[in-house]
Amino acid sequence: MSIELKQALASGVLTEDILVQTPGYPLEALKTAKKPLVMIECVQTIPCNPCETVCPFGAITVGEPITNLPVVDPEKCSGCGACIAICPGLAIFMVDLHAGEGLGSVTFAYEYLPVPQKGDEAEAVDREGNVVCRAKVEKVVAARSYDMTKVVTITVPVEHAGVVRGVARSRPEAAVTHDCACENSGSEVIICRCEEITKAQIERAIEMGCHDLDAIKRATRAGMGMCQSKSCSPVISRMIAKGAGVPMREIEPFTKRSPLRPVRGEALDYED
Repeated sequence: MSIELKQALASGVLTEDILVQTPGYPLEALKTAKKPLVMIECVQTIPCNPCETVCPFGAITVGEPITNLPVVDPEKCSGCGACIAICPGLAIFMVDLHAGEGLGSVTFAYEYLPVPQKGDEAEAVDREGNVVCRAKVEKVVAARSYDMTKVVTITVPVEHAGVVRGVARSRPEAAVTHDCACENSGSEVIICRCEEITKAQIERAIEMGCHDLDAIKRATRAGMGMCQSKSCSPVISRMIAKGAGVPMREIEPFTKRSPLRPVRGEALDYED
C-alpha cells in the first residue's frame, strides 16, 4: 500500500488521484460513455464481495482472494444500480453524464433522516461534504431488499457530476452544526452498521473512560466489521471529542489489522 493511500485512509477522504489507480473507478470509460456507469470508490482490501454477488450482468468482479479490490467492466455495466445499496461501506455510486441538456446525474445510497423526496431541491456535496452546487432529486428508491437503505438519484450541472457524491441533510438553518444525523438521534440509533453498535453503547464506553477509537473498539466491537470502520470512525471521533473533551486532531484513527478468513480443514496439513 502506497504512503499516499495510507494517508488517504487515515484522513477518511479519497481523492480522484487515488481512485483512478483502483480497478473499480473507470473514469476514462465514463468520459466517453453514453449510459450511466457504476463507480466504486473502494480501496479497502478486506473480505467483502456483495457487489460481485448481486450484479446480474457480471460487471463487477472480486474473485479470489476475496480481499481483492472490485473490478468494474464498463462494457457489461447496464447501470441497473443493484450494487449501490448492498455495499456496506456506501462506496458505490452511479454517474451519468447524459441525464439531460447540460445535466448529469449521480445515484448514491442514503441512510440519514429526513429522506429526500422526488422533486426536492438540495445542496449537492462532494466527498468531503463541501457544497458544490444545487441539485434536484429525480428519484428515491426504497426497496424491501435494500434493508432500509434508500437509493437517491439527483441531477446537477454536468460539469459537477464527477465530484458530487451526495446531498446535504435538510434541516433548519438555526440548527446547522457539524454533527451528522445519527449523532442527533435517539440512543438506539445504529452508529456502527456492520456490528450493529448503537449510540448508547458508544456513549456508555466514553463515560467509562474509552477516549480513543481503539478503546471504543475493544469495549464495543465498533469498527470491527466488514467496512473496517470506514463508515463509523468519523462519527465516533466526533462523539469522543464532544463527550470527553478531546480535540479532534488528537484522536488517532483505528489501528488497521489484517483480516482473517476461514479455510477448509483439508487445507491444513495435519499429521496423525
